[in-house]
Amino acid sequence: MAQDALLAALDDDAKAQAWSIIRSAEEEAAALITAAVEEAGIMLEHMLAEAGRSLDRSRAELMNGARVRAAAALMDCRRGLMEEVFERSTRSFSALDRTEYGRILNLWYDELKAAWDKAEMPGEPVVIVNPVDLELIGERGVLLRPDPLLGHGLVFVSGDGRVRFENTFSSRLYKSKEDLMPL
Repeated sequence: MAQDALLAALDDDAKAQAWSIIRSAEEEAAALITAAVEEAGIMLEHMLAEAGRSLDRSRAELMNGARVRAAAALMDCRRGLMEEVFERSTRSFSALDRTEYGRILNLWYDELKAAWDKAEMPGEPVVIVNPVDLELIGERGVLLRPDPLLGHGLVFVSGDGRVRFENTFSSRLYKSKEDLMPL
């Protein structure tokens, strides 16, 4: 019997140790699971934060692209409207009666002469004008040189041809286009 009691005590001790090992393993497993859940939560937070930053970058890129495309479309529309206005202006200007056109041409001559004098250019300019418009300028005491390729307006050129002051309908349109169309 003493052996039976010893075996029973050893069996009880082995069972107690087994239950102790199992409880310890369960506690360690629970601690590992808790740590893994916490780490997974931290990783999830980091992943969500990175995904949020990535979405913010993507949204910013898309918004900037949309803004650029909208600005380009607006610029194209504005350019198209300006071209239409300039084309209609040219047709309207070309349709002016000779008296009104002559008055404008002489005003442009006076503007060029004032600019020429203000720039203190030596000598009188050579005035280039379309041959059709020669009689509209009148006698001004300057050398008039006809040029059939010149549109509406006139050009002052120095005697040596190095300095050129232009006052034509197309040059005025070009200057107004630069002012009206931002870069």
